[in-house]
Amino acid sequence: EEAWEAQNSGESVAAAAAKLPKLHALLACLVRDQEDLLRLAASLSSIRQQWRAPPECTIISWFSTDQALINETITLLQGFQEAIEAPGPRIAYNDGPARAVCSQVLAIQQEHFFGEAEHLRYMLNFVPEGDSSWILFSSPGGLWHPGRTAFFRNFTRQLPGPDKCLAAVAPLIVRPTQALPLLKTSIEVNRRLQLPDGDVEVSIEARHAAQYCVRRELLVDFLEDEGRASLMEEQCMEKLWSFV
Repeated sequence: EEAWEAQNSGESVAAAAAKLPKLHALLACLVRDQEDLLRLAASLSSIRQQWRAPPECTIISWFSTDQALINETITLLQGFQEAIEAPGPRIAYNDGPARAVCSQVLAIQQEHFFGEAEHLRYMLNFVPEGDSSWILFSSPGGLWHPGRTAFFRNFTRQLPGPDKCLAAVAPLIVRPTQALPLLKTSIEVNRRLQLPDGDVEVSIEARHAAQYCVRRELLVDFLEDEGRASLMEEQCMEKLWSFV
């Protein structure tokens, strides 16, 4: 009887843990010059500096035609992957059936130029189906607030089912107002935010898909709605926001 109760208890905990939100960050990147590379490095640094565990999976789809930039980008992404995966499980929740999660990085170099929607469609293949799969959008120059993943994890696990809620939004990305050196820590970002004439600002507008965390099925519906004809258009993220 005790063994049966222990087994049932373990199964119930596992079932509860399986329902917790799994965050997947999608980042599409075109590396044309050193400025693009620096912006990507700053964005990846802000993901690495999250107070709680980074997303369960950060998926990066990128393209470049310059061999020197390709080599530098590969080195950058390898370092990012090691920094994310090497620590092993990290604390994601203060309480609940599973407090820690393992984070991983999947970086794919494309052989030819992709439009934004093509990148999204490709990366979506690596996001598991299910109500617990949530997608975070970003941009190569977007600097994540250090509490972004913690906020969205706690936010999405309290939301009703997909029949009532498909997306959550919060202004947790910082953007530079002028050319900046690489911002290496969240402390440096916070310090610059507090300067009276600071060179970064909180991107507070909700009219951009990068501010949202959406269920996987919403992105599936959007890409099916857009169809193949508009895959190369540059207004994909604006259309995605309108769809949301």
